[in-house]
Amino acid sequence: MADSSLDRRGFVAGVLGAGGLLALGAPGAVQAQVDPTKCTGTPKVFKPGQDTRPIALRGTVVQLYGDPNWTAKIRAGYQWMRNIDQSDPRSLTQQGNIHKIMCAQGPREVHQSDRFLAWHRCFVYFQERIVAFGSTGGKSLDPTFRLAVWNWEGTNTTPTFPQAFTFGSLVDPNRQPTFSAGDGNIDAALATNDIFTFYGQPFVQGGGRRGSPVLENASHGQIHVDTGFQRPRYQDMGALPTAALDPVFCAHHGNIDRVWAWWQQLHGNRTPNSTNPATGQPYDPEWIKNVWEFYDYDGSCWSITPADVIDYEKNLRYSYAAPPKARAIRQFPLQLAQGALKLPAAAATAATPTRSVSLLLNDVTIPAPATGRFDLIATVNGKSRRIGHFALFNHPMEMSTTASVLAHVDPEAAAVLAKGASFRVVAEGRGGTGKLFGAAPGTGGTALKASSATLLVE
Repeated sequence: MADSSLDRRGFVAGVLGAGGLLALGAPGAVQAQVDPTKCTGTPKVFKPGQDTRPIALRGTVVQLYGDPNWTAKIRAGYQWMRNIDQSDPRSLTQQGNIHKIMCAQGPREVHQSDRFLAWHRCFVYFQERIVAFGSTGGKSLDPTFRLAVWNWEGTNTTPTFPQAFTFGSLVDPNRQPTFSAGDGNIDAALATNDIFTFYGQPFVQGGGRRGSPVLENASHGQIHVDTGFQRPRYQDMGALPTAALDPVFCAHHGNIDRVWAWWQQLHGNRTPNSTNPATGQPYDPEWIKNVWEFYDYDGSCWSITPADVIDYEKNLRYSYAAPPKARAIRQFPLQLAQGALKLPAAAATAATPTRSVSLLLNDVTIPAPATGRFDLIATVNGKSRRIGHFALFNHPMEMSTTASVLAHVDPEAAAVLAKGASFRVVAEGRGGTGKLFGAAPGTGGTALKASSATLLVE
């Protein structure tokens, strides 16, 4: 881990306490939690090629909502999951609990590390099969049904909540969608070629320091916290332990998975198991060794590994539309100058209101707990103004960790940055109540540290 002290390579982003938001536990589920690692008997081992369904497209919610046949199937599928005994591992309650168990800060944690993308790909795959089974009333597995992806991505646009999820069995009462422009900006994530930035840092047993993938605290976290209830506490989609209780969870993570699939196509299908040219060894030799358990549509328990899901079309039997045309993203490393970030002249010239601008902060130290929406405040030539925003989406018992934070810079703020040779940046909580990073609102908070910063300009 890079030294992040101010007198070395890092910089400090001070935290102005103003809201911060603890993600509290699941509301009132009375059933015992299903633990997929405690299956009755030995789990069946997933084998590539065993799923023989035809490869089918996962379309967008907007596309599929216009198909009454698909709409009827997804509503029937989730209604079946709500109607069956809620102690059944295929029920919506227990599907939510499976996700909750895997974010419990133990050796099984699948967030804030390079486990994130692969585990959630598995989760969506198995829930998709359960919904396909439920769509027939639990009589048979519909081989053609696929879940839809919530296509919230957009450079400077404001995401909208999908209308399909506002009816019947797809409704969750604990929602309060409030989105901001740039919440769905994926351009910089698709452009990065760095394995650790895109996938995250290797998982460290024993609760050691990890680092989340760039998407986790960018679009992923932003959509989560902006969908769930925010007061008096974050609930359902807005809280890590309860997020999967909302049927829109898989539509959201389907889009995260689609971004990963696009990145695979754009960057040579590289994974943490790929060879690091600097060492001649895999970037993370332990990544491929992960084994996770899930329940299938018939209630059987299966073990699956990251190796099984890299080729999602062949092994998991779904596809996505082709990736968007790659955008030319210029990257400008920022230098530390007396505690401030120095903007190179070329970056200042490039950062204009007509371009897409993002600020990537690597190895940001995240104190615990830290969940919520945050504004980036830059001080340029002695004047402070909001330049962008990001989100943190963590467990209420989260220990201190590191993260790649990708913040969309508002177009009108790009010109302000261009006028200053250097700027200082702080993170400020917005919305909600409670404590931020362990400090009461308005008390100054705790300093955040990061190893490097890059301005990305389209």
